[in-house]
Amino acid sequence: MKKTLLFLIIISFQINVIAQENVEIKQVNWQTFKEVGESFTASQKPVMVYLYSNSCDSCQIMNVNTFMNQEVVNYLNILFYNIKLDVETTDSVTFFDGTVFGKSANKKYNDIIYNLIGENVELPALLMFNKQAQGMLFTGFKDRDHIFPILIYYNEQIYNSVEYSVFEKNYFKAYPIGMQQIMTKLNIKWKSFDEMIAAQEEKPKKILIDIYYNYSIAATMMRTNTFNQPLIAKYLNENYNCTTVEAQGDDEVTIKGITYKNSGESHKFHQFAIAALEGKMIFPAFLILDEDYNLLDRIQFYLPPEELEPILNYYGGDYYKTMTYEVFKQTFVSSIDSEN
Repeated sequence: MKKTLLFLIIISFQINVIAQENVEIKQVNWQTFKEVGESFTASQKPVMVYLYSNSCDSCQIMNVNTFMNQEVVNYLNILFYNIKLDVETTDSVTFFDGTVFGKSANKKYNDIIYNLIGENVELPALLMFNKQAQGMLFTGFKDRDHIFPILIYYNEQIYNSVEYSVFEKNYFKAYPIGMQQIMTKLNIKWKSFDEMIAAQEEKPKKILIDIYYNYSIAATMMRTNTFNQPLIAKYLNENYNCTTVEAQGDDEVTIKGITYKNSGESHKFHQFAIAALEGKMIFPAFLILDEDYNLLDRIQFYLPPEELEPILNYYGGDYYKTMTYEVFKQTFVSSIDSEN
């Protein structure tokens, strides 16, 4: 492979997807519930509802700090539908389903607020809806560092695999608050694809192929945090030959007599990535193969170290030959302290 994983991981949220759009956006594109409801029907994106009050000091700081940060603005405008709602507004508010709410004379907040989050109102707050229109509330002031894990969690659909608290803990391990870049010592002996093939011929092992997508923050977290966790890396080095195929890379890959390359078409995805993921380009993504290059498992979601550990042991120890994963996991004893 021409490309190798760099020791220096640049942590920047001026992400490539924004560069692709080639846009300069100065302010968040705030919309109404009605406007977002109409757009959501045609194109599903996560929705962020920012709940604020003009009498809330923390809300005012978020207005001029967090929501004027260019990285946050770009991320929100490209990847989210955004709604800004004054909880004390006396104006009528039309919800997604067409229901119209007003402000009752004896109530502090607009009736839609009680309908959305109940009587206990803590501001500022972010009400996040995923692509299935399921909501979750995040309360309290969020600066640039603390809003991004929430946004990434919803944009990259990480809610499909782990709870937010688990993701946030691992996120801040990978991206410490206030640090623009980190040096990551690589504990895994990542091989080029050709080196992996040669290693298999010399001493066959299970194979892990990380199909790495540069635009996915969760994929980078898998590489620098999950795979790189010392006990995980030790087990992989001893029981697997590990390699990477860049999802949009240019290197030719030959496996089981078939050669794959980047077709150079507009989507830019490598033919191996398309074939291996059956056209479902969802990331993070990695494959586990047996010693003869037969597919054992395809995983396309974020996993923290403690959830990856039993999967690697299940295949690495050949337990898959005698029992289901569910049975194996019931008796598996982890060596990883999930609090670390």
